[in-house]
Amino acid sequence: MAREELKAQIKDGFSFSCYVDDNEIIGVKGIQDKTDVELIRHAYVKTKRRNRGIGTLLLRDLIRDSTKPILIGTWEAASWAISFYEKHGFCLC
Repeated sequence: MAREELKAQIKDGFSFSCYVDDNEIIGVKGIQDKTDVELIRHAYVKTKRRNRGIGTLLLRDLIRDSTKPILIGTWEAASWAISFYEKHGFCLC
């Protein structure tokens, strides 16, 4: 994500959690309060570091304090992302 897009997302109310290893951002997830729900839209883990639990740690960090229903925004064709969220208790509704 370009710096200007990140700034715009933060301005729109997104908060981000990052996983940092040796001063390098390895993963990031973003969540936005949308009044009645919270929306998780941004979820990235560097390709070489995937399948090591980083995405799970970031997801848990985002949902830990949530008191609202959580919606996930991803592409229908992103089967790997859908599988990830289903593994963590989310469903296609």
